[in-house]
Order: sequence, then C-alpha cells, then structure tokens
Amino acid sequence: MVIDLRDLLNSASATDWAPTIDNSGSLSSCHNIWIDEFGTAYLAGCTLNGGGLLFVDDATTPGEPIFVAAGEREYSHDVYVRNNICYSSEINSGVFSI
Repeated sequence: MVIDLRDLLNSASATDWAPTIDNSGSLSSCHNIWIDEFGTAYLAGCTLNGGGLLFVDDATTPGEPIFVAAGEREYSHDVYVRNNICYSSEINSGVFSI
C-alpha cells in the first residue's frame, strides 16, 4: 500500500501497489520496508524473489513506485540502509549481509 502524506493536515490517500515484477508474478506482501534519504525503498521478505531484497525508486514519481532491481534470492527478514550501505538479516541461512 502506498500512502500519500503530502497534504496530511487536509487529507491522506492510499493506493494498492501490486506490480508484476520481472515476469515473476504479482507482488502481494512484504515483511519489512526501509526507505532511505534518496527515496529508494528496500523491500524485504516479499512474496517474490524468494523473499530476497527488492529495490524500488519511490522518489521519481511519488505514489507510483518504480521497480529497479532484485537482490539475491535469499530471504531477508529485515533491512536497514545507512550511507548507501545495505544491512540485511538473512535468517534462513543464519547470516547478516552487508
């Protein structure tokens, strides 16, 4: 779900975003999301890519995210990004990736 908070004092709108990504099927849910200061969204634990990270441009067209790329097909439970470095907890394999 994408929630537009630009006019929060007056209104807020929401839309469902369920794109078909790389002919893998429709994205229907994710466990976690991190959006960095540049507007890149890092989606973790999703129903596509084996739960591996998906990278989405959320800044170019606010409210209409653009799929950029997919990470490794390793389930990512949580994700955090700082200074363009992505930290991912890949709990099924018992590792923490950077």
